[in-house]
Amino acid sequence: MDGQQRISTLYSIFSDLMPGNDWEPKYDNLYCGLRYRWFIKVIPNDSEDIFGYKNLQFKSLKVYEPGQLLNYIEFKKITKKNKNDWFHPNSCLDENGNILSENKLKYEIAKKAAESGLVPLYA
Repeated sequence: MDGQQRISTLYSIFSDLMPGNDWEPKYDNLYCGLRYRWFIKVIPNDSEDIFGYKNLQFKSLKVYEPGQLLNYIEFKKITKKNKNDWFHPNSCLDENGNILSENKLKYEIAKKAAESGLVPLYA
């Protein structure tokens, strides 16, 4: 990858490229490889508890190689069909179709992410 692709990829991981209720035109104009939400998985399945979720003892990540951390990164694809998923840009709307306030939206994302054991990198 060249520098522009690397920067675009990093920007898409750590930014919300489809904010607000006008997400569809942004989605349509976005390269399909960037239509994802990225997360850190803090609740271990069968792998080591490197974030200290079970015993609240965080281990230094300096002892791990980047490849060892791949099991703790999760991504979810955004499609026009999965509008009911909590990580979808459409989740900025309440049950009546009104836009959630920024604080309410952040609260809802945090609540759903915590239930899933994920930390969103985009919000």
